[in-house]
Amino acid sequence: MSQAQVRSPETVIRQPAGAVAAYALLLLAAHRAYGPDRLPPAVPLARWRRRQPPRRATTGLLINQLRVELWSPHLRTQSLSHFTRSNPPNHNAHKPPHLPDLDLASAVFYSHN
Repeated sequence: MSQAQVRSPETVIRQPAGAVAAYALLLLAAHRAYGPDRLPPAVPLARWRRRQPPRRATTGLLINQLRVELWSPHLRTQSLSHFTRSNPPNHNAHKPPHLPDLDLASAVFYSHN
């Protein structure tokens, strides 16, 4: 569980129950949507996790799935295209050639913390 930003004594007492309820709702919704043994489909596993995929959907995977469903309609990278030139000079001069170009959606949806 993450650290809650609460200040009043009543909220401090109620916060753990609220966090447990939120996680329980997330797990119940995932069980209903994907079943007990399936993983969320939207974000593929990282390459290092593909060798031994998790037996069930982890909380991190479920939170990423929720991010995809809530944020993907609003992440339009083409709307920011006017800020850069299409072919900047030496755009790969400082980047090793084996690294793929990462877009905003990949960066957002693969973040776990």
